[in-house]
Amino acid sequence: MIPFLEEKTNFSEINTEGTLDKTMELVNARFEPCVIHVRPGAKAGHLRKEMTEQLCTGHGFVNLDVTELTREESHRRTALGLEMQAAQQAGRPIPASVTVRMLQKIIYCGQAALNKYILTNFPDSIDQVREFEANCAKIQTVIYSTSDDAVVEILNNNLALHNIDSQFQKEFRLQTMSTWDYSVFQEKLGNKVEYGVLLGQSNSGKTTLAGVLKSNMEFTVIDMKAISDAVRAGMANEDGEAFEGEVPLQSVEEEVIKIINKSKGGA
Repeated sequence: MIPFLEEKTNFSEINTEGTLDKTMELVNARFEPCVIHVRPGAKAGHLRKEMTEQLCTGHGFVNLDVTELTREESHRRTALGLEMQAAQQAGRPIPASVTVRMLQKIIYCGQAALNKYILTNFPDSIDQVREFEANCAKIQTVIYSTSDDAVVEILNNNLALHNIDSQFQKEFRLQTMSTWDYSVFQEKLGNKVEYGVLLGQSNSGKTTLAGVLKSNMEFTVIDMKAISDAVRAGMANEDGEAFEGEVPLQSVEEEVIKIINKSKGGA
């Protein structure tokens, strides 16, 4: 089973012998935060607002409005806020490095439940993208909300221009959406199926940890015991008497592989 998972999926092994908090630290270290950027096309500002609200209220995303965060940071006169004020008073734009340092504190705040973010009003330039991705996290996808499906308004219709939309378009990270649909959003995100194996003795907390992963990261739990029981039930004889022997491991693995292939869009 493990060779199959290593070949066909994003497979990770996590040591679960410590406390739940320590285990979650290890889990979080394996998964970079999901960061997306939603940009509005002409006459599609309402769609961006709907997408942001739906993702935040129903799917665990946190909207990072950089304009508002910058205002709050400056108002609180933190060390970063004072750097922002100095730049503004000198008539200069706030350096991307300062903005990224502010976002770092939020994105890597250490709270396991907070691992999905929407960037709003940032980045606006290639330099800002480079600074953010080099020193914070990769922007998984730019979602371009548009009133016309699959239409992106590139300045002067020139993909060679050095701007954020053309850059993400050339890297196949710019996706369009003309209506809100979470299943379509997941496809646009290009989410990979990731698997881990939880092993432990009876009453060691496997079910608890699986529940945390399911609620915090929207993982699907594949319960080997439940699958084994289902296979056993299907092995009853013609009179309906339950199978009493040991369920063949190969039969259980075949059922797991079916689930994996189905989740990846296979038959």
